[in-house]
Amino acid sequence: MKRVLLTGCLLLLASSMVLASTFEGRVAWHKRLELSSLVSGRIARIPVVQGEQVARGTLLLEFEQRAIAARLQAARVRLKSVRETRQEARRELERSLELYERTLLSDHEKQLDEIAFAKAEAAFAQAEAELAQAELEQDYSRLKAPFDALIVELLVQPGQLVVNRLDTVPLLVLAASGEMQAVLQLDLEQLHGLQVGTRARVVAAQGEYPGRIVRIGLEPVKGAGGEPKYPVEVVFGLPEKGGLRAGMPVRVIFDEN
Repeated sequence: MKRVLLTGCLLLLASSMVLASTFEGRVAWHKRLELSSLVSGRIARIPVVQGEQVARGTLLLEFEQRAIAARLQAARVRLKSVRETRQEARRELERSLELYERTLLSDHEKQLDEIAFAKAEAAFAQAEAELAQAELEQDYSRLKAPFDALIVELLVQPGQLVVNRLDTVPLLVLAASGEMQAVLQLDLEQLHGLQVGTRARVVAAQGEYPGRIVRIGLEPVKGAGGEPKYPVEVVFGLPEKGGLRAGMPVRVIFDEN
């Protein structure tokens, strides 16, 4: 009889431990990112579609290039011109210094050539900066995937005019490809024993996925009410056809240490 009672108590204790380590959560995108650009202009093309999986470096969006290419070409031409001017100013200064050493040139004339060379140097530096800025503008006009990603949402369309003056305009939304996260809200007691790196199992209608804690919030969730609860993010791998979407309910079971 005692053995039966002991066995029953152990089973009850084990079931309570499993229950205590199981929490309800919601699926969210991992590394959700809104991409913007510092460039203003008309969007020429968007060679991707919502829901598409793309590799890092894939072109996602391109602005109209004619004005950008014209500014880039003008910057290159100006740099070539001021480079030649600087070279000529350097040669003039070298001749002036040679004549000055032979006392064939006055202090004033030498100073004029030194000033001319300094101006040529400054113009060259400015032209280099203008070319660098034009090259950056061209880079910014072509948005590429910063990592392997899923196209979550397209916020603009080809032909649309985008003006980035007071603030940047979001153009599209990405999320990490092959991974999602379960977001939980746990109180201090439930957080006991959990830390970044703790392994977990995320259970959804489509299956069970291994994961790990990547973030435990230090501030309580706003608007939760009652006892403060803190956000916990569990990242888990997802098969290519996992079928999960942001907002879907899941259960998260933390492995016992």
